Amino acid sequence: MKKWLSLIVIGVVALSTMAFTSSFKKLWAKYESSVEQGLPKTGIDILSKIQDKAKGKRDIGHYFKATYLKAEQSMSLGYSDTKKNIEELEEWLAGVDTPDQKAIISAILFSNYLNYFNNNRYKFNELTDIEASEKPSDDIDQWTVNQYQTRINDLYDAIFVDSEFLLTKSAKDYIPFIEIHDFGKYFNHDLYHVIYTFTLNTLNSYPYGPGWRENLASDLRDTTIDLYHKNSDGVLLLELDGFTSDRTLGSILVKSLIV
Repeated sequence: MKKWLSLIVIGVVALSTMAFTSSFKKLWAKYESSVEQGLPKTGIDILSKIQDKAKGKRDIGHYFKATYLKAEQSMSLGYSDTKKNIEELEEWLAGVDTPDQKAIISAILFSNYLNYFNNNRYKFNELTDIEASEKPSDDIDQWTVNQYQTRINDLYDAIFVDSEFLLTKSAKDYIPFIEIHDFGKYFNHDLYHVIYTFTLNTLNSYPYGPGWRENLASDLRDTTIDLYHKNSDGVLLLELDGFTSDRTLGSILVKSLIV
């Protein structure tokens, strides 16, 4: 589960769990069967079919879920790794043009970069920093700490650049990539809350980012409280979360793609 979280999990908002549309049910059932039988290659083939079907129907929820499960299966077979996933996500991000998809992919990349940096930080700390304006190498293993800092901070800014728009988007548009649970009703089931929760969880998971901005997590919470100023229940829960040391609210909200 930790491996899945480090790759691509995105957090969860509320409402009762909804069934997949019938057109995808059989394919997902076949995928689940391949998992139970320990047939990852078969699973990858089925996920590719789901991707193709979702593209044709423009169903982003099924497409996102199939894409990321495929990445997980590929890693289990040694076909892929976190570095390769970062490269593929960067390519995907460059090709999207909607604010909601940009925010989701930026949030996932933000988490992936922090995971990769933390796992290799001793190696990167030995490299001599170069001018931040210098174009980084295509190989992220050659990046210096300040180049990671620049990219990670840019991704963080990209996540929330269209916060008002994300408040208007329903997380239900991304089922089954995002699972829906009762608790999210306090945040109107909007996409912003899902991305906020996932990003806050990332910040709490990786406190030693490269050149962290001071008080980044608390500043994000304060900004979010301002955005929900007309939502008294949501604001109360966010404020309570700020006072709990055990991240109780976060543990409830970040259920994270249990498949």
